[in-house]
Amino acid sequence: MDLFKRQSKRRLHAEKVTHQHHINLGMSTRIGGVSKGNYTSLNTGLHVGDCDADVIENRTRVLNEMNQSLDRAVFAEQVHGHKVKIIESSDAGRGAYRLSNHIPGVDGLITTSSDIVLAQFYADCVPLYFFDPIHHIVGIAHAGWRGTAKGIAKTMLDAFLSVGADLNHIHVVIGPAIAQANYQVNGDVVKQMPVPVDKDIVVQVSEDQYLLDVKAVNAKYLRLLGVNNDQIMTSLLDTYSHPDLYSYRKEQQTGRMMGYIFQ
Repeated sequence: MDLFKRQSKRRLHAEKVTHQHHINLGMSTRIGGVSKGNYTSLNTGLHVGDCDADVIENRTRVLNEMNQSLDRAVFAEQVHGHKVKIIESSDAGRGAYRLSNHIPGVDGLITTSSDIVLAQFYADCVPLYFFDPIHHIVGIAHAGWRGTAKGIAKTMLDAFLSVGADLNHIHVVIGPAIAQANYQVNGDVVKQMPVPVDKDIVVQVSEDQYLLDVKAVNAKYLRLLGVNNDQIMTSLLDTYSHPDLYSYRKEQQTGRMMGYIFQ
């Protein structure tokens, strides 16, 4: 059974992590919201052309299920890069109701605050959830192939260490994302990966066309960076084929799921 279990029609939640470490992390689905058309129905992304009021209602529904307020959530711009930002309690609500005040220029968020919900948006890209339960630090990163190639996993680890985390205590959950079987890329993308690519990561299907496992790339990279293998957990859920999840590669104009983490 997958690490991410159905908590409600609106949410997939990593129950094992909550039970063992008292960290809440998961991802919304596309079910149980008010968005219409291509965004039906629980789109949580303000940046995709959906009605802002519908998106805010959807975000509120997801967070209210966990007794969390949208006023305490923080959202990043997500530019397919590798920069991260340390979030303070005073940042609460950044990007929650409008794009204009999100955390600019970053794809990773980290906090030591217990009154903040960190959130990012996904529709095939890899969500990386980081936490050090001993030092009470949590973080979330948006790792598409570009962010993966630029080393956002390393940037996140470096930032964790800078605020007092211990590498031996850092856990990483690799969340639902597009599966290798559905993610075909060219050789230039493969060459930019931050780890040696072998048969467990890439399969050649034709001249200059490959099936790439971006989840596996990040897992291998994290191990090379020193994260304990038994503290890296990977969801097998595939956003491309799962009927209750959005997929940009499959649908193009579509909604976004919200990945979240808080303590």
